[in-house]
Amino acid sequence: MRCGVDVPPRSPGLHPDVATVSAARSLMKAAEEVHLPKSLRPEFGGGLKEFVQQEMSCFEGIENEREFFTTQERQSIVLHLLQTLRAGAKDQLGGVKFVEGQAIDAICNYFGVKIAMYFAWLGHYTTALIIPGVIGLIFWIGFCGGDQATEDVGFVLFSFFNVLWASIYVEAWKRYSAELAYRWGTLDQRDELLVEPRSFFTGTLEVSPVTGRLEPTYPAWKRNVFRYFVSVPIIFLCLLTVFVIMIYTLQLQEWWDTLLTERGYSFYLSYLPKILLAVVIALMDEAYYKVACWLNDRGG
Repeated sequence: MRCGVDVPPRSPGLHPDVATVSAARSLMKAAEEVHLPKSLRPEFGGGLKEFVQQEMSCFEGIENEREFFTTQERQSIVLHLLQTLRAGAKDQLGGVKFVEGQAIDAICNYFGVKIAMYFAWLGHYTTALIIPGVIGLIFWIGFCGGDQATEDVGFVLFSFFNVLWASIYVEAWKRYSAELAYRWGTLDQRDELLVEPRSFFTGTLEVSPVTGRLEPTYPAWKRNVFRYFVSVPIIFLCLLTVFVIMIYTLQLQEWWDTLLTERGYSFYLSYLPKILLAVVIALMDEAYYKVACWLNDRGG
């Protein structure tokens, strides 16, 4: 038996609002896109079948469009609509206007200066990364694939460029952040000098010579003992570990390149030591972070 294509009669209790009808039709169209299974009427065989809008009269409960989809189904359909939403500049959806770029001032007015400053830095940094990205691609095309001496020259030049770019970027961000701070009225604020000591500070309560109030005080000699007999040796050991790993990685890279040349293996295998170094750096970064937190907590 073939399903009809007629639109089912509307439930008497359904509010005859155009927006409601449009929303229901949008949900049905999206349900067809996600291949949502719905129950068929007994006269059409029963069971579950992927919802098709042109055959909606075949499905059970279609008379009441408000209750045809369950809450969970509506949520999944709305999630699908949001994930597939594409908007251009100056488009509006339900009063929400899409704009190009960052609405930094609007973020500042709604979330505050700190959140707005973070998003400003994120946009500024992302834009600035275009320059080293393009230059790095040029260096990779021009220097990679040649002999070892050519690659070394390219790496050295690119390293100098990164140092120069980082220095210029820091100064550029200082100027831009100062401009934003002046615009938002937070330039040269000294509120941090009056902030109460953190609750995690430990020590005996003594009268502060600056504020005249009781504040936790940690003896200076204990801090110096821990700093010079624990923190400094551990930091030196960490630096020594990094230096040793770097030397061994360079030797491994040289030995590996020689082996590839002698046996005629693919050039792309020469990246294996570099990948290994990246993994080691990630592991060491995690370990050093825990060491730094421990030193900070124990240092008083």
